Amino acid sequence: MKSVFYLIGGGEISKKETIHIDKNAFSEVKSERPEVLFVGAASNDSEEYFKTFKHYFETLGCNCNFLKLTSINVLKKEDKSLLKNSNIIYLGGGSTDLFMENIRRTRFDVLLKYLVRRERKIVMGMSAGAHVLCDYYKSSSDFLIKKGMGVLNFSCNVHFKNSREDVVELKELRTFSKQVFAISERSALKIKGNELIPLGKRVFKLSNSGLIKLHET
Repeated sequence: MKSVFYLIGGGEISKKETIHIDKNAFSEVKSERPEVLFVGAASNDSEEYFKTFKHYFETLGCNCNFLKLTSINVLKKEDKSLLKNSNIIYLGGGSTDLFMENIRRTRFDVLLKYLVRRERKIVMGMSAGAHVLCDYYKSSSDFLIKKGMGVLNFSCNVHFKNSREDVVELKELRTFSKQVFAISERSALKIKGNELIPLGKRVFKLSNSGLIKLHET
């Protein structure tokens, strides 16, 4: 797969808490001024969220567009063009269940899977946006294990604090996924080809013997 993925554990973009991750993603784009597409269905397409996102990313030298899934039933021609013409597709945070509901209704997942396998896209998932890229996630509303898009064949826990609840969640996810990762705020797991690259200080992999910390190289 040519595309590169970033699973971000959380962080306030208004405070530039993920700037080291964002700049790493920009370094993967050949364009001097990348085209970034924000998908905000997890936050019910919040205009305020996009306003904050747009201001921040434009200061880093990007052009930003907003794909709204909550108000449509199917992707329109112009929506598909936005996806195809963007260098970076950024899946925002919020409710994973709400994101998946809109993804399934619009069949966003079908087009995204097609694009990332045939073209080189940079796909960034923030919190809920990271969850939907995985094969499974644990819902924060009813605490059930549910299916994500399955773009990536593993699962992750975001906002990881190594609490008892976090460890229980990792073990539950392990019964569904072959690999499970834990990602704290201001950290990310970068997936480039067969490489799993931690960005930040707190990215872990669950093994049979417990949590293994992944170190930046």
